[in-house]
Amino acid sequence: KLKSIVPYGSVTAVDIFDSQRGDWVVVVIRDIWSTSRVFKFVPVEEKDQYGNIKISEIVEIPQAK
Repeated sequence: KLKSIVPYGSVTAVDIFDSQRGDWVVVVIRDIWSTSRVFKFVPVEEKDQYGNIKISEIVEIPQAK
């Protein structure tokens, strides 16, 4: 499922934001067509076999014109 949401490409920037509603991560990915796309990853604390954090939501943020 993740491959259909997040394009193939290289990560060009990562930033973590703190807010009253919880932390979230913004990732800029340059896709294979050299277009930069911005995604917001919303982490939640949930322990499983992989670690203590799970991504509950991935949203593409449209770039302002």
